[in-house]
Amino acid sequence: MGVLDELTPKRNQIVILHEWLEAQPKKDREEWLEALRKPDVYPTAAIFRLMVKRGLEGVEENAVIRYRRKLPGYVS
Repeated sequence: MGVLDELTPKRNQIVILHEWLEAQPKKDREEWLEALRKPDVYPTAAIFRLMVKRGLEGVEENAVIRYRRKLPGYVS
């Protein structure tokens, strides 16, 4: 068995977050996106904690920050 066979490939956290959001029911997904677009109202840490509580795995808080900054309609 080679080294590469024993290593787990790294997945892009933004992709993981996007896939998780896409897997959510439409109403929930729309609410997540609304919250992500309003950093002055909904802090990243609170969003991240709730996402983890709701089943998000393999993503760090920094990925949520990067993801939300790329959303259309994001207001900083």
